[in-house]
Amino acid sequence: MLYSLLDFLKLVKEGYVVIARCYRENDEFGAKDINDVLYLIQTVKEVKKS
Repeated sequence: MLYSLLDFLKLVKEGYVVIARCYRENDEFGAKDINDVLYLIQTVKEVKKS
């Protein structure tokens, strides 16, 4: 996991916006997991572009 965070940090330093969802404690396929991704898409649309 730390390696992934370091990769994200490199992207951020290059000017990219990194957005990810947190996984739930219990694995779920569908329902809440899908809603998390759909809400994430809406969030990305609201991020100001420079």
